[in-house]
Amino acid sequence: MSATGLQACYRAAESSRSAVDLKPSYLVIHEGGRKKDNKLLLVISFGQLYVHGLPRSRKAPTVRDLVKSGSTESEVMQVMISQAYEKYTIRVTATEVVVCPPGKEWKSVLRSSNSELHVLQPTDVLVDIDKCIIADNVRLPKVRVTGKLPLLRVSVTDFKLVQVLKVLNSIPTVGASTPPKVVEAAPVVSLPEVDLPTKIETTTALNVVPKGDSSSSEGSAPRQDYDATDLELDFEITEVALDISQIIKGVLKPVVLFQAQQLSLKFESRPLDWRCQLRLKKTILEHMDFSGSLAVFLC
Repeated sequence: MSATGLQACYRAAESSRSAVDLKPSYLVIHEGGRKKDNKLLLVISFGQLYVHGLPRSRKAPTVRDLVKSGSTESEVMQVMISQAYEKYTIRVTATEVVVCPPGKEWKSVLRSSNSELHVLQPTDVLVDIDKCIIADNVRLPKVRVTGKLPLLRVSVTDFKLVQVLKVLNSIPTVGASTPPKVVEAAPVVSLPEVDLPTKIETTTALNVVPKGDSSSSEGSAPRQDYDATDLELDFEITEVALDISQIIKGVLKPVVLFQAQQLSLKFESRPLDWRCQLRLKKTILEHMDFSGSLAVFLC
């Protein structure tokens, strides 16, 4: 399809605008499964969700405007391709996990954004989704997804890990109130023998159409473009950090530090194949007691 054809489809398509803002949702897990003032709390905040559909601009440049400004043919085509998508932005902010001791207000801990009680530090996720409004163009991916996670930091201490396991193991499980029913085996029924054909026509089994009927079958069967891209995904995690510390005589001592930087994923889905590419720029694993000799750097 030419740039003029893309422009015509772009103008004929309907435009929609959406805006969804959801306040943070919380999952509060009480030690023992019941709310008590002298028990631990494990609080998971799912963050605030924003979903915004960006309307198409009415002042977008046309093919004539781009040609008059001196743009090349490839530049004009790139501008028309960028206009052939409905754009949506999804953002999740301040996803975090904290362990709250007895007598501590968990809402104030979440508002502190970064404290010693955090297991998962506040994390943001940004996702852009582009949906193509032209369905019969093989060169345009039907859906393009671009995501970014700037920082994923997990801080764990021996005392904090014990608290998390204590809360999870204290949740009572529902036992079976009635014994399981014994299902009796169904009676075996013998069927009469059936004579199967010993010869099967090859053309019928393989669904082969004779040459004389090729034109009619092509007209009835829908044509599928095997080169079309159903999904194009590009996701990047800027940094992943895992801090493992130990409390010795009331003093917090770092033990192990793990960092992974620039972790990216590229994925393409087509009717007949998938393509996936993973890339990791730098990885650091360091033990603080042996930082001089046993630090591992993987690039």
